Amino acid sequence: MFNLKTLPNIVTFTLFASISYSAAALTETSSVSKDPTQGINLVGDNKITESELIKQLDAAIPQWTDSILNARSLDNPIANLNFNFVLASFNDEMSNLPPEEASQAFGKVNAIHLNKKTGKLRYVNRDRRWHFERDNKQKPISARAASEIVSKLLTQLKIPSSELNRPIVRSQIAAGAKVGSKQPQDKFEMYQIAYIPRQINGLNILQSDIKVAINHQGQVQRASIDWPEFKLDDQIQLIDRKSVLQNAVQEIMLQNPDSDLIIKSKLAYAKVNDDSFHQPVAVLSVNSLPTPYQLIIKLTESTSEYESE
Repeated sequence: MFNLKTLPNIVTFTLFASISYSAAALTETSSVSKDPTQGINLVGDNKITESELIKQLDAAIPQWTDSILNARSLDNPIANLNFNFVLASFNDEMSNLPPEEASQAFGKVNAIHLNKKTGKLRYVNRDRRWHFERDNKQKPISARAASEIVSKLLTQLKIPSSELNRPIVRSQIAAGAKVGSKQPQDKFEMYQIAYIPRQINGLNILQSDIKVAINHQGQVQRASIDWPEFKLDDQIQLIDRKSVLQNAVQEIMLQNPDSDLIIKSKLAYAKVNDDSFHQPVAVLSVNSLPTPYQLIIKLTESTSEYESE
């Protein structure tokens, strides 16, 4: 079973894994907390110099070693799934399934999208959604019970536990009010939402995670699994930290930053420029008014390009 990370309940309207599946379509919602980051605060209203910025970046970006290139993954588990297996894992059924080479299956109240090549699985069951008449007086299952359900599901789907980060579980809440009211008068806990980032070698993989919504009856109402094949390019090498910092400075200076910006950073693996390979990167979250933004800074260079030069 997972080690739980529970967070306070919040009112959320964030879209999560919306699936446009004809009659089974459902607007889906979830809320996802961000990974812990290292942060630096800069206070002031003057323009920041490159030398000042590089010092702050050096403090914000975590250190890395050659071991960051030692990341390996198991085979893509989504590639081994089929519609029957998925339905059994979700304790559901569907008649008149399409041929196995199809990527979508539609039932009267449920739907599946299965892309074996990209490692993407989507599931939704409209009959398992929150119903006011049935559920408004009930409380959701506990976060621990939701975690146990998700753990069992991922075991059945053969998702490798070694690549699962700690799940974050919180309640999804709906709020309502009369017309003209400035404050919500009714709040209803609708689902327990579990979010599990994927990690390899101690670092999260961008755009690879799992989101599952559990209803009051302990059923999976919807799920979104992004599990692309993970493979590092063997034609890359790490560049020195000074070059990484300089590259980050150049990108930030293009935005004409003030000294009141806030920089947070973490290391991760990501696909850059639609590459088929993952590579280690520094993710920079730059909170600079009026518009915060995020940058992906590569930690590597191609050895083939390097040798040709």
